Amino acid sequence: MSISRLIAADPLWWLRDPAVPGHLGRAVAHLRGARDRDGDRERVLHALTEALSREHADFADDVVPGLDPSWPGREAFRQWFVAHPAPSATAVRVLGALFPGDERLRSLLTAELPAIRGAALRAVALDAEALVRDRAATDPSAAVRRQALEALVEHWPDEPRTRDFLHERVRLDVGTEPRVFAVRALARWWPREPSTTALLAGLARAERGTLVGSAAAGTLDAEPAWDDATIRGALDDRWLGPAAVHALVSTRPDDPATFATLVGLAAHVHNDTRAAALDVLGAYRPRRPDVRALLTDRAVADPDHVVRRTALVRTALTWPGEATRGLIRDRSAHDPHPDVRALAAQILDALNTQ
Repeated sequence: MSISRLIAADPLWWLRDPAVPGHLGRAVAHLRGARDRDGDRERVLHALTEALSREHADFADDVVPGLDPSWPGREAFRQWFVAHPAPSATAVRVLGALFPGDERLRSLLTAELPAIRGAALRAVALDAEALVRDRAATDPSAAVRRQALEALVEHWPDEPRTRDFLHERVRLDVGTEPRVFAVRALARWWPREPSTTALLAGLARAERGTLVGSAAAGTLDAEPAWDDATIRGALDDRWLGPAAVHALVSTRPDDPATFATLVGLAAHVHNDTRAAALDVLGAYRPRRPDVRALLTDRAVADPDHVVRRTALVRTALTWPGEATRGLIRDRSAHDPHPDVRALAAQILDALNTQ
């Protein structure tokens, strides 16, 4: 795929969950080290800068490994960064990749927001091992302490002192997040080292039933059990309904009754359950004309604006053709809620500039 097609591959990425421009990550990876393609690299960096102007999940790990100070267009990125006084964590790490010694990174090490503080620490880590170790032990935020441990493992994974420090943080840290990361890192990098094996086995026994104990036992990623009775009972629960909708599709995707149940839930009394059913239907059976008709109808006629928004977004993501553009154009002008009108206008603009 050409760089032009990669850049334009997913104009509605910001509507997805999580909001991550995966197509730009692929473009950066494709051009990693390609110093004979400066024109393409500059275009990709420009598109990446535009993406960072939208609300997004942290996707630094998808792009930072492919960036370095040789990328043309980096001065334009720095100008954009300076003009945005509240950058995202991803933007901070991109700045660090393009300008490793930038003084702004040092100033952000004391930022109030843990996500920014942690991102700045990751950005300067290679030249600041002592600082990283200090923050891993002393930062008041568990999230920043975890980021510091990530930096240690990223840059010094084969060092015995890294292993010993992870052992220490598992024993002494009071936060679950850094302890779980340390346990997983130890299990990955030192699976047969005797002291590590003993530590993990002891944690699995002593902290059974906790996140740390589950991580040590290797079961942290196990999904909770959703049997048929649990799903049926949860579908009508105001708070559990959306989770039960997803569980229904994941546990019984090929059961004909699943589709009929989802269609019924699209008229559920609880708004969140109704929205979840519509969203899942659009992704679950995109080739059925009756599904498209149902979502189009709900995008216009549902009494709840969040449900209308969900139906509109799923319709745009699943069927981004001319008929959908007509629907979005209509909603941008006529939906009774200003948030839906504004979102429809943004979607239309993204599709028109594809």
